[in-house]
Amino acid sequence: MCQIARVPEKNNLTEEETIEILSKLLVQSVKKLSFPKTAIAFSGGVDSSLVAYLLDKECTVELFTTSIKSSHDRTAAPNAAAALQMSERLHTHHLSESEIERTLPELLSVIGSTDLFDVSIAFPLYIAAREAHYKGYEVMCSGQGADELFAGYKRYESMDSAELERNLMKDFYQMSHVSLNRDYKSSMANRVELRLPFIDCELTDFVCKIPVELKIKNNIRKYILRKTAQSLGLPEELVWAHKKAAQYSSGVYKALVRIARKNGYKKGEVQQYLNSLESGVATI
Repeated sequence: MCQIARVPEKNNLTEEETIEILSKLLVQSVKKLSFPKTAIAFSGGVDSSLVAYLLDKECTVELFTTSIKSSHDRTAAPNAAAALQMSERLHTHHLSESEIERTLPELLSVIGSTDLFDVSIAFPLYIAAREAHYKGYEVMCSGQGADELFAGYKRYESMDSAELERNLMKDFYQMSHVSLNRDYKSSMANRVELRLPFIDCELTDFVCKIPVELKIKNNIRKYILRKTAQSLGLPEELVWAHKKAAQYSSGVYKALVRIARKNGYKKGEVQQYLNSLESGVATI
């Protein structure tokens, strides 16, 4: 796993030069991680759409998405698959609240955590990896890392350049030391190897030298990644698609709130509900 030890010296490349190099590095990373049959953890956002678009040129690709009724991903994933002309290769698992409640102890055991943030993010990936395994896939790629590298979270919008730089470094460190461990556990528990094209060492080294002014520009988050995706030929509606964070777009977070309430916990006590399940969980 690549790490950022200090603030890298920024390059002075033009936007066009940055796009050219970034395009080559993304294609190179995808080629290195391709497998004859590769599943994609697919949400319909620009990150997973770009991974699917590039991988489709290298190997057999199928898309796996997990969502709850009325969630953002329930409509975003099919729309994006259609734009990529991959509708027939999209596998959607419709999660019910009863299935989430039944599966919670199993998931908590796998990831070794009851943290609400971890659980709500891990759940869709865990189910997607399970479904991919059922379909005979041994490898799954996802767009993990793009938000931390290219400033994809909404909270970044209000930061000045120095604060944004610090937070990107901090969030990348958190992802590489904590979040990826959770995600690898979620996939490997289903005997599926998780591969992450955005977390390629040569790619991350270059991206960390891109000035933050190209990561959020004209109030557009992940600006330089979107422009690169555009230059690579990703359909326009996917290049500029807005996407919520995984825990919200899948609908899992809200479902956990409702499940906790059903079990006697108030809206703000979801974490206490998850903690109450810990006694029955054997951490692995």
